[in-house]
Amino acid sequence: MDEIGNILYAARIAKQVTLDQAHQRLKIQKTYLSAMEKGHFELLPTAVHARGYLKNYAKFLELDPQPLLDNYKEQLASIKHKPRRATTNGTGTVHPNGDTSFFDPVNMQLNPMRGGTNAESVLRLIIIFALLAAIILVASRFFVAQNPDRSFGPVETVTHFYRSVILGETPETAAEIAPQEAAIEESAEPDLNNPLLIETSRNVVDDADIPTAVPNFNCPLNEEVMTIKIDATERVWMQLYIDGDLQVQDNVKAGESLEYIAEKNFRINTGNAYAIYVTVNNEPLGRLGNPQQVQDITCETVAQ
Repeated sequence: MDEIGNILYAARIAKQVTLDQAHQRLKIQKTYLSAMEKGHFELLPTAVHARGYLKNYAKFLELDPQPLLDNYKEQLASIKHKPRRATTNGTGTVHPNGDTSFFDPVNMQLNPMRGGTNAESVLRLIIIFALLAAIILVASRFFVAQNPDRSFGPVETVTHFYRSVILGETPETAAEIAPQEAAIEESAEPDLNNPLLIETSRNVVDDADIPTAVPNFNCPLNEEVMTIKIDATERVWMQLYIDGDLQVQDNVKAGESLEYIAEKNFRINTGNAYAIYVTVNNEPLGRLGNPQQVQDITCETVAQ
């Protein structure tokens, strides 16, 4: 990218223009202009921003933007397709650069030095089941000894063991707790005639949740260059034209922001105007329209 940056820097010096003057004219941050002149296009927000800023900066410097855009596209493609280096962990297992925790389960199975892990897991499970069986056996014998006329199943045995040994419950306290538990279970049954249960928040719409009518969208006036920021408040399909060129024709995710620079005009076409919030030159213009309203607007600069 250094070649592109050198061309931009030389053209600006030849025109005797400062970065401040370029910023005032193009409404592009000086840090982005400086990054382009140094060839650090990775510091720009996205590749779309980089192409737009490069095109407008080249026009401002009276350069043909197309060769620069082609050069940027070629270098960007070479960076994306550059093969990643692979490293080994010393045992013959190959890891790509980055976090290796994802590959550990696979390597554990492929690496013969770690083959004992499965045997250890099985041994632990056997020990756990043996302990549980011993606890149930001891508990059943304990309660059979105390109640010779009554038989206990596994679940009942564990329950009685927990209440007697852990909670310290006696037959007297159990007799007092039983009516309370029955009353709690009876009170837990829902009253289907209770209007509070029938009329819930799922089927009652709060008036505050209903969007109010949106004022008519007005384009900015007397702008030489427009820096457009589009925020999607919900998933929405849209078309976006910048200076007559189609930039977006797709669904935009909720919370996603798009930013472009228009020297002549921009056009937005959508089927849900309420989902699109527009800001031009840091001035909020608001939503394009009401919910599910089809809107097709075009705003122009004074240069048009």
